[in-house]
Amino acid sequence: MSFSLPDIERETIEDLIVSIHESLDEIEPSLGLLVADPDRKDLVNDLFRNLHTIKGNFRMCFLEPFTDYVHEIEEAISEVRNGHLRFSPALKEAVLIGLDKLRINMDILQAEGELDTRDMETYGDYFQRLAEGAAADSAEEKPPAIDNSMKEELLYFRDSALKFDRRVVGRQGRTEQMLKVVSLIFSHSNANTFSEHVMIDRWQMQAAIYMHDIGHNLNKDLIEHLQVDNEHAEVAYNYLKKFPCWQQAAEIVYQHHELLDGSGYPRQLSADAIHPGAQLLGVVARFVDLVAMHKEISERLAVVAAIKTLNSEAGIFYNAELISLLPDIALAFCSQGDMAAA
Repeated sequence: MSFSLPDIERETIEDLIVSIHESLDEIEPSLGLLVADPDRKDLVNDLFRNLHTIKGNFRMCFLEPFTDYVHEIEEAISEVRNGHLRFSPALKEAVLIGLDKLRINMDILQAEGELDTRDMETYGDYFQRLAEGAAADSAEEKPPAIDNSMKEELLYFRDSALKFDRRVVGRQGRTEQMLKVVSLIFSHSNANTFSEHVMIDRWQMQAAIYMHDIGHNLNKDLIEHLQVDNEHAEVAYNYLKKFPCWQQAAEIVYQHHELLDGSGYPRQLSADAIHPGAQLLGVVARFVDLVAMHKEISERLAVVAAIKTLNSEAGIFYNAELISLLPDIALAFCSQGDMAAA
């Protein structure tokens, strides 16, 4: 299949290719280290993040064959990350060959403006089969079921959140948008176990999304100044603590305004002291709010502007690994028309 260079400024494409060559130069030495010590989770995570960033850059420039190709390599590394596939010397060589093909095809497309993508598709299929085989060999884990009383409480939380969204100007659709972003993050990554130590239960995360700002509603004195108070998280936390089954959700809600550098509230927690679920909720809330701030421009540009801001805050205020997932899932989210209400 033939692919032509999209109608994008040549300088943009040149900058992209230089950036990706630099990223590949950083990746390749780490592969040897990973073969020597396949249990180095930091190296696996760095490799996955670098590939994901490269894929996101291709996607933002509408270079679909390259996006798809890197995605297949990334999926194989995701299985290494999940513990379903061993990073062997053979896999190292396969990845090196795959990255060499990426370099060569980028240079051909830049020089000639057109590319025969069949070679990339064939090699991408190899990584796809590798990832699918590893996934099939592992036992598929399903989210734990919840009992009827928890379902009833969750429905009550949902109704409360949606009523609050309808009451407050600028919040219409916010809860549903956050749920959609979290759902896409879970489906596109291993984000529900991005901490080695704490599993993020999806039901608890859902309850936290419903209830994270409900403190504004429970404390009538706060509702007039949503942007400046720092009490609503504690109000919501104390409310959720009354429900025995939602203790993790309560902790996520309590910490969702904490920032990695310790400048957040209410307890000025920092880095790993912040619950992983609270880190996820903080990133998602920030993303949805940033998109809403740019609602006067197109959906796609609003998403791009939001991601640009979050990239500048990655590792300082918010979890960089989670932010690295946004280019992929946000554009998918936007293409479904779900950002229209933002």
